[in-house]
Amino acid sequence: GFEPGGSLASASTRRRGTVTLPDVAPTVLDHYGDVTHPPMVGRPWFSAPGHHSLAAAVRFDREAVFVDAATSGAVRVFIVFQILVYGVAVTLFLKRSRAGRFGPWLERAALAMVAWPLATYLMGIVDGHALGFAAWGAAIGALDLALVVAVSVGERAPLTRLLLLNAATAALVIVDLVMGGRLQMNTV
Repeated sequence: GFEPGGSLASASTRRRGTVTLPDVAPTVLDHYGDVTHPPMVGRPWFSAPGHHSLAAAVRFDREAVFVDAATSGAVRVFIVFQILVYGVAVTLFLKRSRAGRFGPWLERAALAMVAWPLATYLMGIVDGHALGFAAWGAAIGALDLALVVAVSVGERAPLTRLLLLNAATAALVIVDLVMGGRLQMNTV
């Protein structure tokens, strides 16, 4: 029932040439003229005019497979880093230390944790599968570090640094949604 020569699209993805598995059942029900049950997730597929490049679909699939494989490692690194930072913070607290020389480093480490989601989201701009796991991970780390340095140089107040990173993350998500949500498709 779809027009030949066009591409499939879905209201779920809002992208020509990209549909999702939760859209299969609503598509079948729609084909047979049945109404989709309200709690059902997904929307029926529809034909979108214009040709979608097979090479673009293959590249998109490679990126999806890469990000899926890389996500567990990236999440583990993030969790281990948090455990280390929290461990140092708790140790300093239990020793009733005023943090001394560790204070600025602990603050930067906390800012790095806050910058991590922003860095991983921004990495959706590049094709991670073309970089490979090591270069992709290094790029996320470098971007995270650059974000921490940027707020540290640009602002003196610790709370303002934290708020700037949170505001930048929120702004990026909002701008990405307004622009069609491209970064949401294949990011950690």
